[in-house]
Amino acid sequence: MTKWSLSGQPLILASASLTRARMLDAANLLFKIVPAELDEESIKHSALQNGYSFEELVILLAELKAETVSQQHIGHVLGCDQILVCAKQLLSKPKNLAEAKTHLLALQGRKHVLITACVLFYHQKRIWHHLSTSTLMMRSLSEAEIDNYIAGFPEACMSTSGAYQVETGGAHLFTDIAGSYYDILGLPMLPLMAFLRERGLTVGKTG
Repeated sequence: MTKWSLSGQPLILASASLTRARMLDAANLLFKIVPAELDEESIKHSALQNGYSFEELVILLAELKAETVSQQHIGHVLGCDQILVCAKQLLSKPKNLAEAKTHLLALQGRKHVLITACVLFYHQKRIWHHLSTSTLMMRSLSEAEIDNYIAGFPEACMSTSGAYQVETGGAHLFTDIAGSYYDILGLPMLPLMAFLRERGLTVGKTG
C-alpha cells in the first residue's frame, strides 16, 4: 500500500480522536494511534489557577500528550488539543445530553473561539508546535431547535466541548465561521504537513 511517511516510519498520534485519525488517513499518511492517558480536567484547573492563558493551556495539554507517549515510543509523536472559550469562560466536554443542551443554550446567539494546538516530539524532545484560533458565530436558536439538533446528532453533541460538530449537522447551527476547516476539526493539517515535508516526508510502499 502506498503511504506518505518519514523514512517508512508511522507518525504516532497521541490522541483517541476519530476525527483527527480520519484527517490523517484522508491525507494517506502512515500513522498509528497511541492515546495519552492524562487527567485533562485536573490539568486545566491547575493551569488556570496558576495563571496560564487559554493559549498557554492548550499548548500545555498538547505537549503533555506528546511527551507522555514519546516516553515509550520512539519516532515522531503528535499531541493535539483544542479548547472552546466563550465570554472568557472555558467549556469542557459535556458529561451527558442534558449538559450538552446547557452548552448549546449558552453558545446560541453568540460568538465563541476554538483554540487548537499541536505539538510534535521526536525522540522525547519537542521539535515543533502550532497554535491557531478560529471564531464561530452560532445563530440564535430556540430551545426546540436545540432539542432537535441533539435528537438528530447525539453522538456529535457528546464528542466536543461545544456539544456540536461542524462536520456533523453544523450547517444547522452557524451563521459565520472564520478559520481553517482543519483547525476547527482539531488538527491544523496544512502547517503540520508543511513541517513534515521539511522533515523528509515522502511517498512509498509500506506493509
